Amino acid sequence: MSKYNRYTTLSDLGSYIEKEVIVQFNDGKEIEGVLQNYDDRFNLFLTNATQHINENEPSVSIKTTRKLGDVFCKGSSVLEELINFWVFKGLLEMSAKVATAVQREACTKTVCPCKARCQAFRAEVIKRTIKNHKDIEATKKAIYLAKKKAEINGDLYAEADPKLIVAIRIRGINGVSPKIKKILKLLRLRQINNAVFIKANASTIKMLRLVDPYVTYGYPTLETVQKLIYKRGALKIHGNRMPITSNCMIKKALGDKDIVCADDLIHEIYTVGKHFKEVNNKLAPFKLNGAKIAEKNKKIHFILGGGFGNRELLINKLIAKMN
Repeated sequence: MSKYNRYTTLSDLGSYIEKEVIVQFNDGKEIEGVLQNYDDRFNLFLTNATQHINENEPSVSIKTTRKLGDVFCKGSSVLEELINFWVFKGLLEMSAKVATAVQREACTKTVCPCKARCQAFRAEVIKRTIKNHKDIEATKKAIYLAKKKAEINGDLYAEADPKLIVAIRIRGINGVSPKIKKILKLLRLRQINNAVFIKANASTIKMLRLVDPYVTYGYPTLETVQKLIYKRGALKIHGNRMPITSNCMIKKALGDKDIVCADDLIHEIYTVGKHFKEVNNKLAPFKLNGAKIAEKNKKIHFILGGGFGNRELLINKLIAKMN
């Protein structure tokens, strides 16, 4: 293994899948193994890996390599700013110029499977985003046309009752009845300034009325749902609260519900789709900033100038301040 060849592109590395490679790191260490996979950030996954020990190390008199097994090589640790790797030339017995030409020809015919999957996933996300946007715009247009038609005919158009409610807890429960505590627990409002989405039906509205003095709620707009999920969204994974950082995370958690990206998640919540219950339960309660509501006003209904109760569409202004 005295001859090495330097390759600096992903397509070059694609020709070395399932072949022996040697990766040199910033700290001078070298790891040899079989290249199984990599991504567009130059993170490498090696199997049957062994670490090369330098001659100046004291342990060289005992052994010259150390078995590591399966190894994940982080791209930021690899020599020369992520993109330069020392790759073993395998069984090629030819000059460097011929080897480079052969590898370049092979790379033009090879498509990195990881990169291809990423490109396909991005295309699918864009396609779904456009579709969801068109669905919502079509619904808005249908309501607008129905209102215009009713106006022309001299009638009144009554919109359907909102299907989605967002509720925020604004008071503690010290000294309240067990029934109130149980309802707040069922609504997942365990802490002050927690917010959750709730499907509007007879039972949930009745529950909200019972805990009226401790919560404020209303009907969120699409913009409010988007900002809450993008800024404060977190998923419950294995009992832990994990902030949403990528579409891959959503796909892994909710892919079986045909939800693979953030826009799918927003669309399912806002339209109260057929998987709303499962998706909403997977979403952790939103932790908002403290609302600037005077303590005396928290004991007065919103209609009378206080803080608790149904705010209808005005809940969006409060969330904008707390988000």
